[in-house]
Amino acid sequence: MIRIALEGLPRAGKTTTIQELVPLIEARGLSVQIVDTKTLETTAPLREKIKTLSPESEEYIHTQWEIRKLQGEALNTTEADIVLIDRYIDSTFATDVYGHGIPQETVTTALGDIPKPDLSILLTISNMERTKRGTVRTMHDESFAARVEDGFHKLASQPNHAIVSVDGKTEDEVAQECLSLILKKR
Repeated sequence: MIRIALEGLPRAGKTTTIQELVPLIEARGLSVQIVDTKTLETTAPLREKIKTLSPESEEYIHTQWEIRKLQGEALNTTEADIVLIDRYIDSTFATDVYGHGIPQETVTTALGDIPKPDLSILLTISNMERTKRGTVRTMHDESFAARVEDGFHKLASQPNHAIVSVDGKTEDEVAQECLSLILKKR
């Protein structure tokens, strides 16, 4: 099994790219599974709780960590050839360590021993393009969003990371570029 995390700011196209990747991967005779906190049954109560919390609150952050741990547990139960993860460890670190300024040790300890992805793909998008796609309540503060984006870029400089810009590309072009990166991991 190869675990591939798609990371990036809200509206970068993570979910759309994953949806585009599934048939491309299956066409190569490989099984694929999506692990997304929005569709995992085990995260449903926490997702409902988080809707009522301020994104800056400590309870919101701790609830996000619990959701991420449940996502990690789901990764351990799949037998698919390729697992596509919609937001994962880098999203947590970019948001909490770089955005909120929480010490990295605290976040690492909170997440525990969740499985690491074999490849994290950062989808980047210009502010102008992201704004066209709509606003998100967790990124309403431009300074916060800039710190999170900076965090993503720092994380993407590590081994087993790649960056794909979505600006000026079709959904298919982004998916094909991601697929090329994924197939190199096989």
